[in-house]
Amino acid sequence: ARARPPPRLDVSFVKPRMSIPKEFMLCPLGHPDHFVRLVGDGLRVQSREEVPGTSFKEFFAAAKFSLWWLPEVNNMCRLRVQQTAVQ
Repeated sequence: ARARPPPRLDVSFVKPRMSIPKEFMLCPLGHPDHFVRLVGDGLRVQSREEVPGTSFKEFFAAAKFSLWWLPEVNNMCRLRVQQTAVQ
């Protein structure tokens, strides 16, 4: 017997540029007090308690991300930290 092909999900109506917020933060599932942050040249998952010398504003500036859409490729984007977007 021939295997049936897997069902296909029609995503032609999805407009990701409209569905994703312009700015957002990333939290690992099950850890609402931890955030993905840019620290130096790498990413870290940290809570505020793990970085005692960092102010509220500094902590969350490194945790705010945005998407940068690539116009030459259909629905492709790059993820960047907001603090680097203004440079």
